[in-house]
Amino acid sequence: MGHRLKHRDYYLRYVGAYSNPTSRLNFSGRSFAIGLGPVPFVIIPEVAPFHAVSAISSVGLSVNWILNFFVGLVFLQVRNLLAHGDPMKEGRVFYVFAAALFCSALYFSRLYRG
Repeated sequence: MGHRLKHRDYYLRYVGAYSNPTSRLNFSGRSFAIGLGPVPFVIIPEVAPFHAVSAISSVGLSVNWILNFFVGLVFLQVRNLLAHGDPMKEGRVFYVFAAALFCSALYFSRLYRG
């Protein structure tokens, strides 16, 4: 019995420390896969000609990476600018990105409507 407890303590102390971040990363990847993450890669072959699918996918993925880099670059500066040092106002930065999402959705809906 003592050997089992010793083994369990070893597992929780050393192996559990590495399995928690690994399981979180695994969960993040799985939730991306079943959510809206791969939708552009599924829709592109349906709406584009066969010879252009790889080019359009490359452009879409490049734009995605560039915009993610831009958001990561300006996020903390915009958060600090809008919060004025008050930790209770740090969430205001999401209003900026929500407004950008709304404006781009409005633009594309008008563009594709007619």
